[in-house]
Amino acid sequence: QQPAMEAAAPFWELALEPFLHNALLLIVAAAGAFSVAGFPLVFAVLLFKGACLGFTLALMAEVMETGAFLKTAVFLLPQNLIVIPALLVFCIAGLCFSFQILGEGGKRGRRLLYRRGAGGLFLCFLLSAAAFGGGAVTEAFFAGLS
Repeated sequence: QQPAMEAAAPFWELALEPFLHNALLLIVAAAGAFSVAGFPLVFAVLLFKGACLGFTLALMAEVMETGAFLKTAVFLLPQNLIVIPALLVFCIAGLCFSFQILGEGGKRGRRLLYRRGAGGLFLCFLLSAAAFGGGAVTEAFFAGLS
C-alpha cells in the first residue's frame, strides 16, 4: 500500500499549485463581487488572467519552433478551457450583483438585496472553485504526460 501512496503524491502536488494560484484570483474576484466599492477588482482579475495567458502564448510562438509550441500549447490550453469560462461566469455574476447593489436606493434595499442575491452568488463561487479544481487536475494530468 505504501508505494502506491508515494506514486500518487506528485500528481496531487502538481494539481495543488495551479489550484491555489487560480483560487487566489477567485478570492480577489469574490472580494470585488461581494462589495460595492470593489467591483473594479473583478475587471482587474479578468485582465490579469487574459494577459498572462495571451503573453505566454505570444512569447512561446515567437521563441519556440512550431512542433515545440504546439506540444506546449496542448499542455497549456486544456485547463484554461475550464478555468477561464468559470472565472468569466463568476465575474459576470459578481458584476451584476455589484451593479444591482449600486442601483438600490437606501440601506434597507441593499440589505434585502444582500439577503436575496448573496446566496446565489456564493453558489456560483463554489461552482467556480470546483471548476478550478477540475482545471488543476487537468493541468496535473497533462504535466504528468510530459
